[in-house]
Amino acid sequence: MQSDSSKKHGNGTGLGLCISKEFALLMGGDILVDSILGKGSNFQLHLPVKVASVPLIASNQTANISPQAPLRVSSYEKRVISDNPSRHSPLIKVSASKMSKEWRESLRIAAITGSDKKMTDLVNQIPIAFKDLSRIITYWINEFKFDEIITLIEQVEQ
Repeated sequence: MQSDSSKKHGNGTGLGLCISKEFALLMGGDILVDSILGKGSNFQLHLPVKVASVPLIASNQTANISPQAPLRVSSYEKRVISDNPSRHSPLIKVSASKMSKEWRESLRIAAITGSDKKMTDLVNQIPIAFKDLSRIITYWINEFKFDEIITLIEQVEQ
């Protein structure tokens, strides 16, 4: 549903993607977005599919394919993770500062352009010693809170 003012200007309220993401997560899937400034956005909906057990012709074995569960952040972790990086423990900022300047700039650019695939690739480069940094950035990516990533990087650079 669009407000009257957004209908006149051609802009939405911004709730559609958040609502769609929640539906996808409720179904065990996810929505990914990759945006290029000035060119547009590419959205991907991933939903798990279970294949019914089917007896094989040659034997009594069955095909049983179970979908991989997406990475989830527990409700406890969601309460602990603040929406404002300035309120995070200094450990998050220190961990981010330990990553190379090139890595931080790549993450900042990926967040600005909305490239969750690139951001996820960069998160996978975070050493296990900085798992808290990895989890918070993963949470922000999954929740489309790219502005939080940008803010964190800008605070580290100050």
